[in-house]
Amino acid sequence: MQLLLILLACSLIIAFFIVPLKRPKKKNRVNRNDHYKVPAVFWEEYNWLTLKIHRMNSSDYENVQHHINQFMYKYEQLVEYKVYNEKVANLLSSYQYRVQLLLNNKHLANGTSV
Repeated sequence: MQLLLILLACSLIIAFFIVPLKRPKKKNRVNRNDHYKVPAVFWEEYNWLTLKIHRMNSSDYENVQHHINQFMYKYEQLVEYKVYNEKVANLLSSYQYRVQLLLNNKHLANGTSV
């Protein structure tokens, strides 16, 4: 009888150490900001272009448009990111607004109507 109890105790101890404990799986955190991850250079160039648009005068139309086109082609691999679409739309609308403002001021300065 004692031999059976000793064998039972040994088998329980061996089973406890040999059979791995079942631990709950760790849930991998899903990053919800994946659509906003862009390289830091993107932000530097975006800020530079925004400043360029803000300081644009009537002789810089083509130059600034060329820089915006280069920016769009350079980062077109980020087109699935929301931030790319938002920021390019902001650049284009700012550029268009600034061009309209400069054209209206040019007409007003020359005394012609729009």
